[in-house]
Amino acid sequence: MAGIARPEGEYAERAELSYDPNVTRTYLQLGQLTLADEAVYKCELTFLEVRDGCPVVQFVNLTALIKPEYVKITKGDGSSIQNSSLIGPFPEDEKLELVCESGGGKPLPAISWWNGSRLIPSKAEVENAPGGSSKSRSKISLKLGRGDLGAKYECRVASPALGDQGGMVLSWVEVDVHVRPRKLELGGVEHHVVQGTEVTLRCHVSGARPAANVTWYNGTEVIPTDNVLSDAAVQPPETKVQTSSDGTYETQSRFSFRATRYENGGSISCEATNPVIQAKGEQPMKSTIALEVLYPPIAWVSPDNATLNETSDVSIVCSYEANPPTPKEIIWYRDGKELVLDGERLEIAETESFQGKEPGQSPWGRSILSIKNASRDDGGAYSCMPENEVGSSESTNQAYVSVYFKPEVKLMMDPLTPVSEIDKLNITLLCRVEAGNPETLLSVRWYLDGELLKELPDCRGNDSSEANSSDDSLFCDIDPSKLLLEDVSRSFHGNYSCEGMNEAGWGPLSPEEELIVHYPPGPATLVYDPPQVLKKSWVTLSCSVEDPGRPEATPNSFKWFRGGHPVIDVTTANWTIEPVTLETQSNFTCLAANAGGEGEPATVYVEVAAPPAFIERLPPYHGALMHAEHVSVSCRVECSPICQVRWLKNGRPLVEDGPQSSLYSIRTSELPPDPRTNDFKSVVSTLLWNMSAWPGGRLDRILDNANYTCESTANAVGPGVTSTTFFGVEYPPENITVSPQIVSVVEGQIPDKIVCSAKAYPEASYHWWRRRQSDNDGSSSNSLVIDPQTSSIVVKGNALVLNYPVPRTDGGEYICEAYNRHGNATIKTHVNVLHKPECGITQTEVNGKLVLICRASANPAEVDFFWRIKNGSENETVEENVESGGPLSSILTLETRVENFRTYLCFANNSVGMSIPCERDVTAYQEKSISQSWWKKLENDNVLIIVAIIVGAVVMVIIVCIIIIIVCRRRRAEDKYNNPVEMEERENPEGASPHRPMAPTGGAILPRWPLRPGVRVHVNGAHSLGRPGATQHPLAYSAHHNPNLSNFSHINNSSVPIDVVRSAGLEGGPARDRVGVYLAGMVVGRGGRGGSQGRCPGRRVRDAARMNTVPGIFHGKSGVVTFKKLDGESNRGTSRKRKKAGRDPSLSATRDKSNQGKTPDGNMGGSQPDDDRAFYENLPFHGLQNPPNKDEPKTKASDTYIY
Repeated sequence: MAGIARPEGEYAERAELSYDPNVTRTYLQLGQLTLADEAVYKCELTFLEVRDGCPVVQFVNLTALIKPEYVKITKGDGSSIQNSSLIGPFPEDEKLELVCESGGGKPLPAISWWNGSRLIPSKAEVENAPGGSSKSRSKISLKLGRGDLGAKYECRVASPALGDQGGMVLSWVEVDVHVRPRKLELGGVEHHVVQGTEVTLRCHVSGARPAANVTWYNGTEVIPTDNVLSDAAVQPPETKVQTSSDGTYETQSRFSFRATRYENGGSISCEATNPVIQAKGEQPMKSTIALEVLYPPIAWVSPDNATLNETSDVSIVCSYEANPPTPKEIIWYRDGKELVLDGERLEIAETESFQGKEPGQSPWGRSILSIKNASRDDGGAYSCMPENEVGSSESTNQAYVSVYFKPEVKLMMDPLTPVSEIDKLNITLLCRVEAGNPETLLSVRWYLDGELLKELPDCRGNDSSEANSSDDSLFCDIDPSKLLLEDVSRSFHGNYSCEGMNEAGWGPLSPEEELIVHYPPGPATLVYDPPQVLKKSWVTLSCSVEDPGRPEATPNSFKWFRGGHPVIDVTTANWTIEPVTLETQSNFTCLAANAGGEGEPATVYVEVAAPPAFIERLPPYHGALMHAEHVSVSCRVECSPICQVRWLKNGRPLVEDGPQSSLYSIRTSELPPDPRTNDFKSVVSTLLWNMSAWPGGRLDRILDNANYTCESTANAVGPGVTSTTFFGVEYPPENITVSPQIVSVVEGQIPDKIVCSAKAYPEASYHWWRRRQSDNDGSSSNSLVIDPQTSSIVVKGNALVLNYPVPRTDGGEYICEAYNRHGNATIKTHVNVLHKPECGITQTEVNGKLVLICRASANPAEVDFFWRIKNGSENETVEENVESGGPLSSILTLETRVENFRTYLCFANNSVGMSIPCERDVTAYQEKSISQSWWKKLENDNVLIIVAIIVGAVVMVIIVCIIIIIVCRRRRAEDKYNNPVEMEERENPEGASPHRPMAPTGGAILPRWPLRPGVRVHVNGAHSLGRPGATQHPLAYSAHHNPNLSNFSHINNSSVPIDVVRSAGLEGGPARDRVGVYLAGMVVGRGGRGGSQGRCPGRRVRDAARMNTVPGIFHGKSGVVTFKKLDGESNRGTSRKRKKAGRDPSLSATRDKSNQGKTPDGNMGGSQPDDDRAFYENLPFHGLQNPPNKDEPKTKASDTYIY
């Protein structure tokens, strides 16, 4: 075994050495690697027996690699650019310089620029500085163009220290380049379009970044893009932008409009630009389309007005614009109807067309219509409709032709007749021209019943009379076609007519029109019969007038009112009311009416009387509970004039001063008429029982049953009335009985009827219930509580009749309930259903014997049992070993001498009959199993349960053992490496500590290390140098804490792997915090007492540089560890540890020493004698210096880098 030294200085926290016995390698791990750790490390090995080829000393050259601290990209002006970002935008043709810089790494990284898979030529610079702060730069210059769209420029930094990152680090930027539009296309119209056609022009601009802005022009006027266009036929342009695959944008704009004649000869342009064009001051891209629109003629006529006399001539001109201008046909209209040309009196005199001579002038033409010898029918509104190849349209205006002739008039009245006199209306008579030109009348004559009333205007007065001259001037400046009649009355009634004159002369007289004036009838007279009106009788009211009015009032034109409210359904002169009600006692009004209005009304009051009558009679029967607190009866009598009411008991009046006055009291009140119920005045009388004055405050069931009468007096119109009721004293059901109380019936038969009776008033009703009894049902009381949730009604009535074969399930307790409105009473009865036994056989063991138990259920329960053995067609009766197990069971003990399979039958018999036999199969094994082991007697299910329990217990024991072993091993490992006493003894073998005294653990004296050199040291079973139970030093390390150590159990090479690991971060924290080192040494000898444990295997391990994983300390059994110093100063004061003498001190002397001191390649490590070499080989030099007079071993040091 090798000696162990405790590390000092900063290595106390950063250095750890792991060693496992029976393995060929050990590892030294350095944490937080720094550049100061770069050196040649030596590993010394000590063997129990040294042979040729066993390496004693190995050297490892540790080279520290440092990842680049940063990688950054900047512009040529030094401004920084964030990694993995988009920069820009940059306009097309602009120059861009990018610089990639990296530093702080060892060795200095190499930098290159890439665009995808293409290497970009760059200019490299290196800035060397002391202290490892050198920098490397690479600069590229770019002229940006369309080819740089979406380009990503990568800066690749390569360094050997970036092994875990593929050997390089990438940093990239993406350049946003803005370019001009590449192409503009305008389309949608090829030749010409027709007016009214929906025209859609499309402008497509591609290859622009950012997207191009599109502007539309109508000639030189910009077409707005918002919804402010006044013309609904023109839609605002719609523009959409789409992204192309190369990162540019395609702008598609659509402009739609409905073609009109105004667009003919015009042009539509599309103009595209973007910020690149604007920034460079270039002209926008533009494309123009010229429009040609074909449209139908637009026509107008002249002159607008033409006036002529009959037999005169006139000409009308139709002018128009059209494309094409040559008309196919021209149609003329008069008052909207097509004009038929006869070629003589009506003809088209001339038609011609012209092309526009001036720029922008539209083609046009004209046509002339000639009218000769005009008549009144030729007057009207004239229009024309020219037609070309596109279509036709009517002229936008009309030419009005007027032909003068004498007027034909008609008299009109406003308002229309008939009119009412009572309205005192003003009526206007209008003499309206039906035919005539001009329609304005110069003079009108008015007639009443054929006589001239007036001629208007009337300006021809008598000059000698000033009064007449003043009156005539009133009718001079007026419209003669209107005559006003003021405050029209019945005297204005008659036939009116008129005649008019215009510039052509006087026309004919108009037809007569009648003016009808209505007026209302005269005053009315109202009487009724009979004079004395009684309720429920009849009455007739009669209304009459002397002057019927105009039009004459008919027998059904009367209006009636009752109490000021109109009666809609009565319109005759006579009104009969039957029957008379309270509503009849009121004021009645009538009047006659016609179309001229209503006459003067007449009113009369009708008085109605009511004879005595009951509104609320006494009921035929009235009952009260014998101990009720409040008892009363009441009646109500209607009578007008009012009457009186008195009470009688069994025909005798109840008076206040009578012998029974203390037992009763009477309350009487008068009620006013009630229109809602048609009741006149009424009297309400209530008879009350003073229960406190009755004996015991209770009514007697027999004596207090009596007839009570409510009687009224007569009034002026009728006799009195009476009403009688029988008053009964009531009580709830009692003395309930049932017969019979118990009914026995054989199952399947019909039981006897059960009758229930009780005493009650009113007479009781009955229900039969069947339910499950509650816990207190076993008491002797017949009072039962019925719960509807668990009970159900089976019969309604006092007789329980089960008229069907009763099954046993219907047996049990039945309850009779007698009830009335004051309460109920219950009683129970029992239906006992008798049935034959039903049996079953079970098998069990009693007192070590196998027995069969036959159990039965029966009613009655007195049952006889007998057993038989089934034997073919005959059954053998079993009489032996049979005993009674109670009234409903029988026990059969099985015999052990019978070895055949048997079937046992059990029969049960009671007074009803014999049961169906029940069977049980018993094998011979079961009969003999009494003397067998207990586990053979168990059922199969029981055996399975027992086996499952045993297996579960075994599994639980195994799990507990595994947990205990794991816990013990963990504690063992902790004890191995956490014993401070053991570490102290190793550092101070003389027993004295140079630092502080060490108290022995548990009060015992710890063994001291031997001082004699050359003595081997053996470890105990816990792989520690202290005794068992000693506390482990805190610096000891166990492979259990690092499971990654298991990754190196396969290494078998003499080279010592060195692992330099650096974190992936390049930006934060010092390099010391990001670097860690694992040194893996090799143990070539194994400690032991004999056999092959001390032999050197002479194997060589593979170079660790060929490994794909990061090496670390392997996971294995604990071994002796040694912490080594790097210089002599740090090792001062540390005592050597010599091996403890073993049982075979001459072990090394008996071995072959001819090959001792040789290196693994067979060469001698020095010229020291064997004894000296053996002595120094057993000493732990800890890598401080070579043994005296011993040359450096020729072990080849390997420089290995693992990324």
